[in-house]
Amino acid sequence: MITSIVTNYTVLAPVKTAQNDPRDLPVLAVDLHDTVLERDNSIAIKEIIKAPVHGFKFIKRVIKYKKAKKNGRTKVSLEGYATKNSRDPEFDQMVAKTVSCFRPMPGAIGFLTKLKQAGYKIFVFSNIGPKSYELLSQDYPELFNLFDGQVIVKQSGITKNSPDAYKFCIKTVTENLGYTPKKIILYDNLQTNCDLAKQTDPLFDAVCCQSDSRKKLLKAQTKLVNMLESYSPKVGML
Repeated sequence: MITSIVTNYTVLAPVKTAQNDPRDLPVLAVDLHDTVLERDNSIAIKEIIKAPVHGFKFIKRVIKYKKAKKNGRTKVSLEGYATKNSRDPEFDQMVAKTVSCFRPMPGAIGFLTKLKQAGYKIFVFSNIGPKSYELLSQDYPELFNLFDGQVIVKQSGITKNSPDAYKFCIKTVTENLGYTPKKIILYDNLQTNCDLAKQTDPLFDAVCCQSDSRKKLLKAQTKLVNMLESYSPKVGML
């Protein structure tokens, strides 16, 4: 159970060395945006100010993208939509940096570190564009080095609103580990994704991370820890 709480994040007790066979532990499939990363609009503003011409062009494409997405005319990411048919590497780079205006949530690195130390395998499972992923991993290696692998569904031409994304996740995680995990726990900020994962394959369980307040984030972290303990009570994580 959770041993103590501070205002920003869950504080876990010192980790004991996990004695379990890693194959017996559930695997974590963790979303990025609004789950372990939070938006920092100041980053986007700085990028747009540095290159006003590119910035204005990008803003116009953002407006078109929102309309197209609302009307169901596109399923691609904002990065992919904004840079479609672009032949300007500088513009593409600015778009990637602007779209990637996120930073680790307070306590996220410490929380995932404790899970890693307890023996859990942690995979990114995200709709993020490959260029954005590259930039964020360079900016925050202390977070991204905690992941054992990545399931970037955009690279396979699907999104997480499709059952195929969850089948792809199982396939990728299994290939990376060399075995099929007994359980994959999705940690995602969208309840629809959590529901679809469990509907797609019984291998999935899920915890919805509502992170719009520190109280809700703490509640989600607590629920995730309790679920992990229910599947692997002998790990001695907490």
